[in-house]
Amino acid sequence: MGVIRRLLGRRGDEPPAPAAERGQEVTVWIRGLGRTGGGVVVVTGQTAEIALAVDPRFGDDTVDTVDAMVEHTTPRGLHRQAGSVWFGASNHVSFTPSEEASLVQRREFVRLPLHLEIRATVQGESSERELMAIDLSASGLLLGRSPGADLDEGGTVWLSIPLDDGMPPITPRGAVVRGAEEGTHGVRFDYIADSDQERLARFVMREQLRLRREGKL
Repeated sequence: MGVIRRLLGRRGDEPPAPAAERGQEVTVWIRGLGRTGGGVVVVTGQTAEIALAVDPRFGDDTVDTVDAMVEHTTPRGLHRQAGSVWFGASNHVSFTPSEEASLVQRREFVRLPLHLEIRATVQGESSERELMAIDLSASGLLLGRSPGADLDEGGTVWLSIPLDDGMPPITPRGAVVRGAEEGTHGVRFDYIADSDQERLARFVMREQLRLRREGKL
């Protein structure tokens, strides 16, 4: 029914339907809490149930309904839809759009080459690992070949990344993905707090400008 409605259009007085369909991977930007990945479990009428990678409330059950933005990609590009989410149980939210989805153009996050020692806690392990990041962006990082950097693809890691800005390290969560070269591993952030992402974006921009001034980029 949702597909037919999108093809034929909707009446002017009819609420907008979720643009993302069942089974699609999405990114959910939740106001004041951060950005996290998720997957659409079911779409019914004007609501989509989404299973989040991380519950960004971290135990604060007083937060129930929040403004949000849901993004998903198709062969046409990136689609973005505003609305609100209501928190249910087991990391699930119900997304109700407030407007139709729009097709947007967005630059990829700039990747910064560097050699930065970070700390990582792998799911199922009690001790931290010290690893070397060889590039960094606001959406993830690449780990170089180093002792302890052998991570299982698809595994979950909590990161501690110092940004040399006089504040504590940022602490995003990520999923391990295949690196571009043998022996390297990528980590794609599947949760990062709003404030951490803003700090990380500023750090990447500042370091990029510095490297350009020094003729190294």
